[in-house]
Amino acid sequence: MVVGVVAGSSVAWGRPALYATGLLVDGGSPTVDPDVLRPPQPEPAPPGAPTLLPTAEEGEVPSPEALAERLRAVSRSGIGGRFDLSVVDAAGGAELYREGGGPSIPASTQKILTGVAVLHELGADHRFTTSVERRGARWVLVGGGDPLLTGDTVGGYPARGSLEQLAQQTSEAVEEAGVTEVDLGLDTDLFAGPAWSPDWPENYRDQVTPVSALVVDQGRLAGVSPGPREDRPARAALDRFAELLEDQGVEVGDVDDRSADGSGTTVAEVPSAPVGVLVERMLMTSDNDVAEFLLRHAALAAGEPASFEGGEAVVGAVLDELGIDDEGRRTRDGSGLSRENRLSSETLTAVVGLALSEEGAALRPLVTGLPVAGAVGSLSGRFTDPDSGAGLGEVRAKTGSLRQTNSLAGYTRTADGRLVAFALLVNEAENDYAARVWLDRAASAVSSCGC
Repeated sequence: MVVGVVAGSSVAWGRPALYATGLLVDGGSPTVDPDVLRPPQPEPAPPGAPTLLPTAEEGEVPSPEALAERLRAVSRSGIGGRFDLSVVDAAGGAELYREGGGPSIPASTQKILTGVAVLHELGADHRFTTSVERRGARWVLVGGGDPLLTGDTVGGYPARGSLEQLAQQTSEAVEEAGVTEVDLGLDTDLFAGPAWSPDWPENYRDQVTPVSALVVDQGRLAGVSPGPREDRPARAALDRFAELLEDQGVEVGDVDDRSADGSGTTVAEVPSAPVGVLVERMLMTSDNDVAEFLLRHAALAAGEPASFEGGEAVVGAVLDELGIDDEGRRTRDGSGLSRENRLSSETLTAVVGLALSEEGAALRPLVTGLPVAGAVGSLSGRFTDPDSGAGLGEVRAKTGSLRQTNSLAGYTRTADGRLVAFALLVNEAENDYAARVWLDRAASAVSSCGC
């Protein structure tokens, strides 16, 4: 079987977002699919995207005993805490290493479960629509849950829904209707439940925007994260839309952000980036806002409320349908910001292994979107220690960082060319920096295993 390894060191969205937690935050028997490391394709691939270098051999399965010896040789001095570790052969799912036991706090590796839920329920090509409906005398801006909706028309990758383009379409509809002034309304009823998790402390308000079906520019007031966020993102989006309409020469009268009931005629609409691209974005930059949106969309598609509670239900249902053990799992949000989330390293390696397999082709963005050690995404500044050099450019994994909680889950190719999935979770760490260095060294020990 011909398989591939990744080369290249840039993606279109550039430097990774800062870690995504309150104090320091990151933000069955499958066979390996030959096309697993293909660059993202739903949209034109950005310049500098990873390219495939084919290899002829799959390589030898690592010896569990030899791999265990290598991992145990990585010093844990000064870390303390509890380790929950799993390494499996991606081609067959055989357990190669297991230590500790879940459930554990996953931090941002929780986003892998968010990704599997939305990809399973909606598919990689699905898009969300932001629209304007004419309901009686009022023109209503309808939030469709596009997590990357932007106020301006922007180029680049990924393509985004544009409020400016929506205003242009609406102005044309206003002209055709012969209306001299429009009153605006708002509909954000797509999402349900609280916009802010009770598990999130107040100091997370620079890490994630209150969840709403209508948010423009992710509610980021300074355009960066961490950074100040809109308290009322839907109202801010409606005000921005009114300004854009006025820029188009439309006279705007009353602007009412109370929920506009009923249905009407759609006069304008713009699509989001595809779900697969959104999942890749979520994983690559550890985007908390995208994660919370996607979990709600997965819940809706499964017939559950688009809420934190609905997210819990859909993740459990999807894992059960896929035959993945999730004993002890608890899903309190989509981003991993909650310290009440729980899952095991075995659940993570099962999901990653499935996404690497031919049977898991529909889940491919879960692996094509993972950061690359020392190169792109939230791993671009990692693996700088000499003892983790073997993992540079080889390890692809989702990071996770909360206070006293650090994790890394993804896959790598061993020195013998074998593809393996791994999940390394450290809870109750006494030294977060030492824990992250250990994660990099341990992943590199797996990558360099010719055993």
